[in-house]
Amino acid sequence: MKIRVIKEDKDEFEFEIIGEGHTICNYLRKRLWDQKNIGYAAYSLKHPQVAEPVFFVKGQKPKKLIQSAISDMKKEIQEFNSELKNIG
Repeated sequence: MKIRVIKEDKDEFEFEIIGEGHTICNYLRKRLWDQKNIGYAAYSLKHPQVAEPVFFVKGQKPKKLIQSAISDMKKEIQEFNSELKNIG
């Protein structure tokens, strides 16, 4: 996975996530909406087989919001993994 920055300023960050599709983008978008200072978080994927998703984030310090959302995602995945280990 690689990230290509398209636009970056004080309260907006637009980037492409190369090699990914709806799965990671939808999860990230959902966790971004849980952040306090988010204005909006959305992505566009014109065609899943030939295009890369473009993410749009607006809010106070958008890169920090993304990092916080990813941290939340990591915690959730670790909890899920722990639950799986406890089964059977």
